Amino acid sequence: MKVRIKIVSLFTVFLIVNPVLAQIEDYKPVETSKTQICIDNIARESALVSSLQCSFIQKKTISVLAESVISKGKLLYKKENKLCWEYSSPYFYLFALNGDKVYIKNEKTTNQFDTKSNTLFREISLLLVNSINGVGLIDHKKFDVVFFENKSTIKMQLTPKNKTLKSIMSSIVLYFEKSTYLVQNIEMVEPSGDSTTIVFNDVILNQPINDEKFVVH
Repeated sequence: MKVRIKIVSLFTVFLIVNPVLAQIEDYKPVETSKTQICIDNIARESALVSSLQCSFIQKKTISVLAESVISKGKLLYKKENKLCWEYSSPYFYLFALNGDKVYIKNEKTTNQFDTKSNTLFREISLLLVNSINGVGLIDHKKFDVVFFENKSTIKMQLTPKNKTLKSIMSSIVLYFEKSTYLVQNIEMVEPSGDSTTIVFNDVILNQPINDEKFVVH
């Protein structure tokens, strides 16, 4: 039980939403006949992304705290299944996924896990990678999926059906720019109602990233 609680608490570091969403925008349901078009557009553009690099500012909102927790860092992503979240402020913390291996490092310790032997870590790892490209989350076995739109944005709302995912989140919302069909914002809400916000800056697509960036020593 203690191990499970520890893993779930680690996941809360990576829940992603964007504060831009606080700006009220009117969305309407996408017509059923257009849903597959949205899925096809997302899949097409996602297939063109081989790597991604950016910096981020994260805002964590917790109901029991009067003020939000602000963190900064950088994100690296590379197909297939390579992801690195590195927090530099106000503390150093790193989460790296490399295939079936997960590395977690802070200022004192480094730990390695195998996603094949841990169901929750496997689900978390897949969720994080798929959140970057969006297309992997369109899985009707794990989520109920509904599309909405406004003038500039497609909104994909997912409600987990999978028991493991339900234990760590109540909903996921991905926002895609209509001009590119790439993920611009991701919103996740935990069962407790707490949320986390990350603003991505200086995004660089499809530039070489050394595989060593995803191995932690």
